[in-house]
Amino acid sequence: MLDIFLTAAAAMAQVPAAATTPEAVEALNRASETACLRAAALEDARIGPPTRFPDDMPIEARIVEGRSPQVEAAGEPRTLLCLYNRESGQAETRPFDRAVELSYSRQVRDVWWHAVDIAGSPPIGPDVVTMNLGADGRIGGRSGCNLYSALYQLNEEALEVVWPMTGTRRNCVPAAMDQEVRFRQIVLNARNVRLQPDGALLLTDKDGATVRFVRAEGEMRGRD
Repeated sequence: MLDIFLTAAAAMAQVPAAATTPEAVEALNRASETACLRAAALEDARIGPPTRFPDDMPIEARIVEGRSPQVEAAGEPRTLLCLYNRESGQAETRPFDRAVELSYSRQVRDVWWHAVDIAGSPPIGPDVVTMNLGADGRIGGRSGCNLYSALYQLNEEALEVVWPMTGTRRNCVPAAMDQEVRFRQIVLNARNVRLQPDGALLLTDKDGATVRFVRAEGEMRGRD
């Protein structure tokens, strides 16, 4: 169960340059595990494997499960997302619920959505822009000529995308690259997603910028 959440995101992650030997990787694993378990402070804690992002995003994400030690909720099961900073050695946790399967979320999860409007403009260039809110807790797709991936939480219409976002780094034409950066900013700062009467999906960020999606069909999904 712990492995499911981070498997897909790990496929896009890289081992940091500072941990290129088996010994260094093992030491990094121990450090992040220790810091996350300490930050979580759960009883009978179990920790999942890390999703390790590249050196420009020195973050590891782990899922920690256990029982609450708090008096008012003693013994209750808890699941936490832990973000470990490789540079500072610090870890922070937040509640994480991957079991939320409300009727609304089932309509938007595990669907390939194709962007038709990004901050008021149609997508630029030949590459489609897509989004998938996976049941594994990962949001990802194509942001233009590159792939992107991050962790997310969805509670009815409320959407939170968890920093950092990782992805590939192909060079695009300047106009397409500018739009790709803008798209990623909107997704990373998302506040909600709302199904529209015509079946489209509207994602809105904290500043009111939007991306409008329609369900992707066939080649509209793009190539990996």
